[in-house]
Amino acid sequence: MKRQDVPFCCACGRVKDELHTAVGSIPWMDMRRYRVKHGLQLADLRLEKTYCPECADLYRKVRRPSPAKNAAPGRARSAPSA
Repeated sequence: MKRQDVPFCCACGRVKDELHTAVGSIPWMDMRRYRVKHGLQLADLRLEKTYCPECADLYRKVRRPSPAKNAAPGRARSAPSA
């Protein structure tokens, strides 16, 4: 069997089911469930690292800088003295 490219979430380990799904609804599921559903072995899969929508949203929230950190007093650099 030809190897199947499968988007794999680096954070939670779920895979994106692009096979036999209705248009507009591409669920992310547990890898074991995906393999059983499609009759695949782990060796049949080529994992493409990415993030699922839930993990991507969480990552954006964590990485968003808070306004208080940018305006903290005493953080301004002074010009070097000559």
